[in-house]
Parts: sequence; structure tokens; C-alpha cells
Amino acid sequence: MTNAGAGCISAAQTWTGLVQAAGGLNYVSCFQSGSTLSNPNDAYTIFNQTNKLGIVWTGGTSGLYLFTAKVVDPTFSYCTLTATFAVNVYGAPVSAGIQAGVMIGLTLIFFAVLAASYFLYLRERRLEAKEKEQEEIDGEGEESKDDGADGGMLWKEKLE
Repeated sequence: MTNAGAGCISAAQTWTGLVQAAGGLNYVSCFQSGSTLSNPNDAYTIFNQTNKLGIVWTGGTSGLYLFTAKVVDPTFSYCTLTATFAVNVYGAPVSAGIQAGVMIGLTLIFFAVLAASYFLYLRERRLEAKEKEQEEIDGEGEESKDDGADGGMLWKEKLE
């Protein structure tokens, strides 16, 4: 936000300049006439009720963050009024790259389990067909050879 965007009619103090000069006890509002507004495009850095300044969270990591708030306007407090507070950030969002990696990994695991179960099923079916074929061959040896209807059929053909 700029000085003009905040509605300043005189030059606004910066936070750095305010703290360096008398420890913040010399606050002058930019909404009252005073010094001329030399550059309306300068950044407005003081939080108050007239602007929409805020803290933008770009870190994306969980943790405990400490802040100190200080009232600098003498019309709100005649003494130095400060408050130190902490914000505990938890459950910070995971980056898009990690999300994509987890989704791709889970998808690959799913398809690997699906393929493995299919091949195990196919193996069991082949073993059953082989055992059945062996029983039929053994059964033909004990009995007299009948008509030999499926004598030339392979066990793979019996799966169908």
C-alpha cells in the first residue's frame, strides 16, 4: 500500500524512522496536515484502522512465531504500550511438488498391487489347469482309453 492509497495528506513516517527517533515516541499522523506529501508512491508501513495492511504468510512451515506490537499514536496511550504475543502455526500446507509425488507414488503402489494380484490369480489358474490335466492323464492310464476327446488339448487351451 502506498501513502496515497492509505489516504495520507502529509508525509508518513516509516517504521524504521519512527523507532530510531526517540524510541517511537514522536509519532505524527499523516492524516493531519503537516509536512507536504513529497512522494505519494512511497510504501505506507504503519498498521492502523484506515488501511488494509496485514501480515502475509509465505513461509509455509509450521512453527512458533513471536511478534511485538507497539502503540505509537499518543492519542491512544500516554505511555509506551507494547504487547508481545506468539502465533503457533500448525498444519501448514504441503508444497505442490510433495503432493504430486505422494499421489504418483500411491498410484504406482495401487497398480503394482493390482498387477501382482492378477499374476497370482493367473498362476493359480494355470496350476489348477495343470493338475486337472494331470488327473485326466492319470485317469486315462488306469481306464481303457476312451474316445480321447481332449487328448491333444494343452492345459493353456483348457483355461478358456
